[in-house]
Amino acid sequence: MKRMRGFTLMELMIVIGLVVGAAALTATIGQRAGRQQNATRLTQEMTQIESRVRDGWAAEANYGTVSTTQVITRGYVPASMVVDANTLRNAWGGTWTVVPDTWAGGAAEAVTGASFRITATNIPTDTCVESIQRSARHYLGIVVNNGADTWVVSNINQAPAIATLTAACTAATGVSIAWITN
Repeated sequence: MKRMRGFTLMELMIVIGLVVGAAALTATIGQRAGRQQNATRLTQEMTQIESRVRDGWAAEANYGTVSTTQVITRGYVPASMVVDANTLRNAWGGTWTVVPDTWAGGAAEAVTGASFRITATNIPTDTCVESIQRSARHYLGIVVNNGADTWVVSNINQAPAIATLTAACTAATGVSIAWITN
């Protein structure tokens, strides 16, 4: 009797199972890497704007004259951003704005222009969550607007819980995040 060469049905099923498992693992890792890359891009662009505004307004008494138009005019726009007329566009089809802010934790000494606000709109949920996790402790406050609710991170000494961030960052079409500087 001649012996046949090749895979048995069981061996073939094991190989197919391993290939499917490896493909699923690769897809999961790829999705996570994409989320992290998006959060990194958002955080870096926001940090670059903040740093350039701080440096550019260092000689002024406050940030009362800061604006998106001034950021564009003075050349403070990160290279990865698109400028469309007087509008800064982000990677998700939303916008960036920079404006003076009044923030003193509700205290009577609040002064308009003592701080400034950088806002990004149309941010995907997963990018929102990752970005806030990375940046929450570095700002006076972070305001998230998901179209229905506005959520504020004002205790910068305590990182927000993932479930709280996910709820705040969930919207049908993307959320806006505003970082308030000191």
